[in-house]
Amino acid sequence: MPHSGPRARPRRRAAQRGRRRRRLRGSGLSKNHVWALAIDSAQPDRASDILDADRYDLAGRSAAILVEQPSCEARRQAPGIADHILDALATAAGIAPHWFDVNGNRHKVPADTKRALLTALGLPASSAGEARASLASLARERELRSLPVATTLRQAGAMTIRLGGHLAGFARRIGLTITLEDGSTRRVEIAADDGQRSEAVAADRRRAAVRDVTLPALPFGGIAFGRRKRQSALHISPLFPMWRFCRKRCVDT
Repeated sequence: MPHSGPRARPRRRAAQRGRRRRRLRGSGLSKNHVWALAIDSAQPDRASDILDADRYDLAGRSAAILVEQPSCEARRQAPGIADHILDALATAAGIAPHWFDVNGNRHKVPADTKRALLTALGLPASSAGEARASLASLARERELRSLPVATTLRQAGAMTIRLGGHLAGFARRIGLTITLEDGSTRRVEIAADDGQRSEAVAADRRRAAVRDVTLPALPFGGIAFGRRKRQSALHISPLFPMWRFCRKRCVDT
């Protein structure tokens, strides 16, 4: 059926005003497409199905809508997502490309498994367009985000967090409010020339400006910090794992 414009699923509407049955001929069908019955007023309980021929018998004083859609053969021949795009999205989402069984044998994660895991993570990848949109979504939540969603730092290490988005190139003083586990708050001021500025490659291969700034010494535990309505989670872990202290106490006693 010839059509124009952005409509993706052409429809053919037919109405029979007389009482006699009318044979509807589906003309102008695109290559590798078929007609599917969407609704027939004479058979309101009939499920939508594919028509076996290019003709449909329409009952008298009734109306029907036929929808053009790709055939099964066209769907099998439709180009899928390129391997390198799917692999890039899976890697950015934290999906390992291989796994090992109990015998130490290495197995490659199949593409269908990657797509299923990505869909469960809210990152659809059934087509190249969806995969690129998911990569752009990851980039917005990571490298292009002004404050990180969550960060873990060691108490004795460098208290450095990464700023992105507009804060990476902010030319004025930045004020961050830090809320500790006991409910007390601290105000941290970051001068315009503080931190180290650089570039990072985002998940969708865009180059993003980033800025690494150093925070003052903070107690270990869960901490929330943010600027205005943008909030982030920060966890300060002790220098040594807590199980070492527990083990030492058990041995000493």
